[in-house]
Amino acid sequence: MFKVELTTAPSDFSFYQQEKGYADVELKGKFYIEDYEPTALPYAKVVDEKSGVTVIGWTPFKTEGDNCNVTFKIPAGYSYTIHICIFRKDWFAYRFYEDYIHHIGVGDIFIIAGQSNAQGNGFGEYENLIHNGIYNFKNCEKWALADHPLNWLDRGIKFGQGIYGPHIQTAKDLVNQTGIPVGFVSCAVGGVPIKRWNKHLGGDLYEGMLSYVKKAGGKVAGVIWYQGCDDALKEETAKAYYDNFAQMVQDFREDLGITDLPFFTYQLNTLHNNDGYSDGPFSLMREQQRRAAQDLKNVYIVPTFGAAKSDNAHNSVEGCNLIGRRMARLIMSVYYKKYEMPLIPNVEKVTKSGKNKIKVQFQKGVILTAGELPSGTVEITVFDQKGINNYKEYKLYKNTITLTMERPIEGEATVHGCYGKAPSGLILRDFSYNMPILGFSKKL
Repeated sequence: MFKVELTTAPSDFSFYQQEKGYADVELKGKFYIEDYEPTALPYAKVVDEKSGVTVIGWTPFKTEGDNCNVTFKIPAGYSYTIHICIFRKDWFAYRFYEDYIHHIGVGDIFIIAGQSNAQGNGFGEYENLIHNGIYNFKNCEKWALADHPLNWLDRGIKFGQGIYGPHIQTAKDLVNQTGIPVGFVSCAVGGVPIKRWNKHLGGDLYEGMLSYVKKAGGKVAGVIWYQGCDDALKEETAKAYYDNFAQMVQDFREDLGITDLPFFTYQLNTLHNNDGYSDGPFSLMREQQRRAAQDLKNVYIVPTFGAAKSDNAHNSVEGCNLIGRRMARLIMSVYYKKYEMPLIPNVEKVTKSGKNKIKVQFQKGVILTAGELPSGTVEITVFDQKGINNYKEYKLYKNTITLTMERPIEGEATVHGCYGKAPSGLILRDFSYNMPILGFSKKL
């Protein structure tokens, strides 16, 4: 009998995190030959399935007795086949044994974490076209090509099953623009607070995620995080969010052994007609998310305003695709360094001018636009000692909006961008990148 029995090897569709453009893929086990061919040895090669081109030629296993092993340094790419044979030594004309491992990928793995909009709860018609360069570590704990929903079977920790989310659109843009495949380890669960992701506060989902990442290979490129709605229910939990998130980020980095692990986050979209939620905590939550991306190293954020909804709380198929592309644009800049950083309007300062004027300034380079709607519809809200103080006109100039208020500003005041659960007016955008502003709450 001629045979190679591997105890360490990838399975079909296995996906590896690249390091500087390559991944080490080990094959290890035992081989068996017949006495009449004592010089027969196991060999393996790597082939690109897309073209049939040999990427790494026939390479002999190292052998000791009947033990054998070989390690390939496979370049970033997808649809690789590992071809395993037993040949007579130095003569490849006859194969005594043959086996294959199909569709291996080497690229970048992103953890998906958070709650229902990370899990994906978009309704609507869509084409579920599978892309050969997008992989997903399924709930059944095996790598496969990604499709919607990313998770479709329960396992012990019961990560969410979902419907349609933004992540495959993100991956399509990344693969199409870089040629580097993307793998997901999807761990999101709907309707959960951040304490379930913080190991100091219980953290069952966090511990489950660590176990899951280990089973997926243990190495990742970054985290895509979309969460916060549950913590926006109360002012107390919204206030605590920044510290809880910062602790979670630190824990991720320490436990995964990646000190600069990037976090790519989504700010909360609108929320309509949900009992129990109020405008104040929801605005505070968006400010906490904005501030985390501003203050914490290697934490980034994209706005979700403008994304269509399929119900009160969840982004639709079209909305998911929109914000998924925004996320891809951010990752292309930050991680792959292919493009300049997109200008996402982020408030820098608010100042009072005279008795009834307020200037709201965003970062340098932003060119604010309010479209064609008339004055009085822009989503900037001011509260002072007497309550809400509406503005009667606004003027835009480059990165600044100047508001003329209806009455003098009384006492301490706070300026909000996109205030409340469901801001319904016109949301300012950057003219160059068409990115909406990040929601904010800033003391005057």
